[in-house]
Amino acid sequence: MHKNSLIILSMFLSIISLLILSASDKNDYSKTDPRLETFKSTGHLKITWISERIYEVKDKLTGNRSIYHLSNFIQTAEEDTVDQIIDLSQYDPDDYAHMYTHQTTFALGSSSGYPMIISDVDDDSLIELTGVWYDDYSIPFSIAAIYEQTPNGTFERRKLFQDDSLNITQPFGDYVTDLDNDSLPEINITAFELYGTFNGVVNIEADSLYAIPDSLNFMSDSLIGYSGSLRIDDLDRDGLKECIGFDITRQLFIAEFDTASKKFEKVFTYDAPQEHIYNFGIGDGDLDGKTDFICGSAFGNVYVFENISDNQYALVWTDTLPFSNANLSAATNDIDQNGKPEFFIGSDGYYQQYAGTYLYWYESVADNTYERKKRILIAGTGFYSENGLHPHDMDGDGIKELIFDFALPNQMFILKWNPNAYFDMYYYSYVSDYRELDAVTIHRPNGQINPNLIFSTYYYPELPVLQSHYYKFNSAGSITDSPNIIPKIVELYQNYPNPFNGFTTLRFNLRNRSVISLIIYDITGKEVKRLINNQRYAPGEHEINWNGLNHNGKEVSSGIYIYNMKAGEFTLTRKMILLR
Repeated sequence: MHKNSLIILSMFLSIISLLILSASDKNDYSKTDPRLETFKSTGHLKITWISERIYEVKDKLTGNRSIYHLSNFIQTAEEDTVDQIIDLSQYDPDDYAHMYTHQTTFALGSSSGYPMIISDVDDDSLIELTGVWYDDYSIPFSIAAIYEQTPNGTFERRKLFQDDSLNITQPFGDYVTDLDNDSLPEINITAFELYGTFNGVVNIEADSLYAIPDSLNFMSDSLIGYSGSLRIDDLDRDGLKECIGFDITRQLFIAEFDTASKKFEKVFTYDAPQEHIYNFGIGDGDLDGKTDFICGSAFGNVYVFENISDNQYALVWTDTLPFSNANLSAATNDIDQNGKPEFFIGSDGYYQQYAGTYLYWYESVADNTYERKKRILIAGTGFYSENGLHPHDMDGDGIKELIFDFALPNQMFILKWNPNAYFDMYYYSYVSDYRELDAVTIHRPNGQINPNLIFSTYYYPELPVLQSHYYKFNSAGSITDSPNIIPKIVELYQNYPNPFNGFTTLRFNLRNRSVISLIIYDITGKEVKRLINNQRYAPGEHEINWNGLNHNGKEVSSGIYIYNMKAGEFTLTRKMILLR
């Protein structure tokens, strides 16, 4: 059967099933739902009834959609076993106010779900932030901009990317890229033509190695994604970056960058005509040496895809949650130290008729097979959120915490796993004015263990519509600060997994910009593979994979191997075990 016919048939059957579901008990529920008043009060959310009991909420600014079911609203935490309840009403932001001090506010923001891009391409130890600028009503569209930190801690605008034919929707990606391998820093922006057909990625490149990106490098169409969904990574580890996302045609896609044509070319698609997917967690959940990515959907479905070979991917596992809007996805690297990495999915949830979030903790039980290990209810997160879950090491112990941000209500909090098998509240904040919280960006300055926080907010019609608020970590007032902790200039972590039989990940952290060499030796001291050869790396955490091949592309034998990293005047060495 033709693919279009299958899509039409699938949509028809889904509509019929919704009508049957509604007709079966339409008298048991009414359209009186207190969530509706919350949605209507924002001014930019459109409500459309799909059936007697199901309605859709669309954000008119971003195009994102969420699905709500009336019957879900009367369900409580008793619907299923809950391993932990985190009731946000029991936490007071004032109890955590000593941890961070507001330093400055500036007219740069971020689209919902996208942290701003942090860089220091001019190597002056003052960061640049790439985000969205909207501070002039005479310009009927948003503009991308770069702001740079000044020596006194404020931020000044360095560059506006204004094209009267383009509406900039958001910069995306966790970092500055070099997709075309010419050693010049790039930033990537999604945009669409106001009076044309282009809808895709715009790549802006610097003119020299230590310059701010300011010149159009290339435009690649048909890769526009819903807010929060676009990621750039080398998923198949072939040295070429892929863009993963969910686009406006309701298609999950992976597109690899072609250095010759300077375009992203789709290599994998998965049709989901009724779904909405906003975010992906990327890792190796079953430790088979292949990249996995997990995502949830508006209808509460969970998907795990795996890289099979070069440019080949497959759906390997699915799950269905009891609630809708599974919009939050993240991957962590063994936060409970049991030898298994984790995937997290966050969906809508309800606790005694108060809105909340269910956080599902997944771990592998076999190759391409996962189970829900824990189910945590976070009560009080609000009804409507698009993308607000990012893992990051907030206290310098090498284990990542979970960072949440929610637009309605405007809350941001950080959960830290306790070895006694529950989450602790590491930090809690509430944006008390009338601005909506769009995203949180993490910035770790040179030599600082605990990173700073940047809150990006939105408020219309006040100018500037988009603002960011920089909060500096207050080491003197932090309950987590210890005089026995000495900031390390260079950290080389133990590879993971170890032992390994397919590939392993080597991770390191730099407090300053450094020239790096990372070399693998066998037990006799013979060089096996040079992974990094005198390349300059920016401050922050980095990782690189080794697939067990030597310089000639041949498999090496089982045994103990040594990896040695040099960063400036520092040299660090660790051992790892390869088992064939």
